[in-house]
Amino acid sequence: TEPQYRQKGTAQTLENELKRKGVTDVEIIDLDPMETLSPPDDKLDAGWYERRMRHNIEELKKALR
Repeated sequence: TEPQYRQKGTAQTLENELKRKGVTDVEIIDLDPMETLSPPDDKLDAGWYERRMRHNIEELKKALR
């Protein structure tokens, strides 16, 4: 999912349908496509892009363990 979309219903529906069909190892994660800035959580400065990319990498690492 993407952080700018508050409703996670579509992702949850997809997860439920996959589990219903026998795919049990499903995890929804939040990745930031960096299309929006969500103040005050993040500060737009020279390090913003790197922080967001590192966040995305950490989320992927957690999901792939």
